Amino acid sequence: EAFAPRKPRQPAPDAPRGASGAGPGRFPSGRRRGGRFRSSYRSFSVHIGEKDTDTDRIGKARKFRDRMLEAQKSFPGRYALAWREYPGKGHDLPNSATLEIFEWMKPLKRDPAPKSVVWQGFNDPAMKPCENRYFYWLHTEEPSAAMRLEGTIGEKNVIDVKAEGVASFTVFLNDRMADLKKPVVLRLDGKEIFRGTPATSLSALVESFAAKEDPDLVFTARIDVKK
Repeated sequence: EAFAPRKPRQPAPDAPRGASGAGPGRFPSGRRRGGRFRSSYRSFSVHIGEKDTDTDRIGKARKFRDRMLEAQKSFPGRYALAWREYPGKGHDLPNSATLEIFEWMKPLKRDPAPKSVVWQGFNDPAMKPCENRYFYWLHTEEPSAAMRLEGTIGEKNVIDVKAEGVASFTVFLNDRMADLKKPVVLRLDGKEIFRGTPATSLSALVESFAAKEDPDLVFTARIDVKK
C-alpha cells in the first residue's frame, strides 16, 4: 500500500502563506508537517497593521513576536522572524506587502533532516494520527501535550536526544545525516545507550515513506529506544 501509484509530491515545496483568517493557520503548519515546507517551523514573516484590533489580531501577533524573540535567545540560530507592523493601517495592507513577503521567501531552503530539532507536544484534535507521530527524523507512538524530544546530530556520528514525557521513540537515519558505514553513537539525556553500525532496515524505509510520502523524508535505518 505504501508504494501504490499516486501523484508524486513536489520535492521542494514552497513556504506556506496565509492572509487574514488564514494567517493564524500558518503557525501550526510546522508542527503538523515537520520538514514539509521550506519555512515550516523555523522561519516566520509577519505583516500586520497597527490598528488591526478586531479580535485582538495585533495583540495576538505581538505576543507571537515576543515568543519568537524568546525562542531566538534560547536557541540561537534556529529561528528567524521578519516582523513588519504598518503604522496607521488596519486589516488592509499595502500591495507592496505581498511582494515583500515573496522576496523574503525566495532564499529559503528546505532542510528535511536538520542537525537539530525540537519537538514540543501540543493538543490539536484536528491533526491526523500519522502526522502527530512523526517530526523530521524523530518518531513516537505515544505523542502527548506533555512530551518533548530534542535531538542533535553532532560530529563523528554522535546523536544526542533529550526526552521528556515519552517512554519510547525512534531515531530514523539516512546517509545524509550520518555515515552509516561507520558506528553511530546515540546518547539519551547524556548517557550512551547505543553504539554500532545501524543495519539497513526495510521497516524504516516503508514506514517513513508511508508516513510522509515524500522522497526527501525517507530513511533507511532506525534506532528504537525504550526508556
